[in-house]
Amino acid sequence: IAEEATENLRTRNSVLGQLPDSVEGYDAHDLPKMAPFAAPYLSIAFPHPDWGTRAGDYATDYRPSHADGLPPARWRFEVRTDRAGYAVRLRWEGLPDLLGRMELVDEDTGQRYPASDPGTARNGIPVTMTAPVRHFTWVFAGQPDP
Repeated sequence: IAEEATENLRTRNSVLGQLPDSVEGYDAHDLPKMAPFAAPYLSIAFPHPDWGTRAGDYATDYRPSHADGLPPARWRFEVRTDRAGYAVRLRWEGLPDLLGRMELVDEDTGQRYPASDPGTARNGIPVTMTAPVRHFTWVFAGQPDP
């Protein structure tokens, strides 16, 4: 979830996860990201220039899970705006036991945020849009099936 208060901008439609019938690379669960239709805008996209004929930006990005648990995975995403300068908050939702094995990495600053911190997940982390695009990676350490 990305929010910007002064222009009342919000995006909540970006989803990442793992599903038994997903594959590495493009599959039917990966939905294309629609281009912004007006300015101002705020969006989150999973860029995949590496997906050959399916290369592009996606609103969802799913990876495979396995019968013996959820393997480690990384999702790269971008927060995009029509101009630099916005003060954005990033928040997330998820199951507490899984969030304990995840972290958000700000690729532009190197800052790491544990996803399990309830205050951070609820209130978000501040992101100053020093450029129209900021880069992040969501990291999941994996979880074997109990």
